[in-house]
Amino acid sequence: MGPNMIGLTHPRLVMAGLLTLIGFGGLFSTATAQDEAEVEGTTLTAYINLCLDAGCTELAEAIEPADGVGLEISDPSTGDILGACVTGDLDAGACAIEVPLVESVSVLIDEATVPEGYVTDGNPTEVPLDLESGDAPVVSLLLYPADGFPQAEAPVEDLASPEADSGDDSANDTEVAGDDAAVAALPDTGSGSGDDSTAIVLTASALAAATLGLAAIGVRRVVGRNET
Repeated sequence: MGPNMIGLTHPRLVMAGLLTLIGFGGLFSTATAQDEAEVEGTTLTAYINLCLDAGCTELAEAIEPADGVGLEISDPSTGDILGACVTGDLDAGACAIEVPLVESVSVLIDEATVPEGYVTDGNPTEVPLDLESGDAPVVSLLLYPADGFPQAEAPVEDLASPEADSGDDSANDTEVAGDDAAVAALPDTGSGSGDDSTAIVLTASALAAATLGLAAIGVRRVVGRNET
């Protein structure tokens, strides 16, 4: 007897199983390729705003989105240009671009597209990328007034009060000067302070006593002569 041939009782089922395995393999390969593609690149979103006031770095009401500003993104390590975008394409003052997942990218603002009266600060700007997570980076840049911010105006002072004070001082000075002139014009009567008056009285008394003493001596001499 010849060898026994084992026949396939359900060839269609076997074929369906093989096709199913092949389909799963294809899906797995596609998902792996997509994952690798996502890891290799990321999306950079840039926001450009006008600085309207000195508090623009902290206050949302002190900034305004700037549309139409061109950005060029490059790899600072190689100098390769990775792409470009214009603000306003994604949202007000914003644009996005797909970039490879490198260590960092350089964002250069096209000076020719900056609104009139504003300038860039620190152009270009280097933005580090997260190589491990691949999180989409976001960069926010400000354009500052070319002439700077105006100086705060000094508070308006009440000019009436200083003038009134000045007038009062002048009047007082005039009165004092007039009093001094009047005193200077008075004749010297010899009157002075209490100490000066006392000294004068004492001097007069001493002179009077001396005069009386001399007079007494003179009288005694005359009397003596007459008796002789």
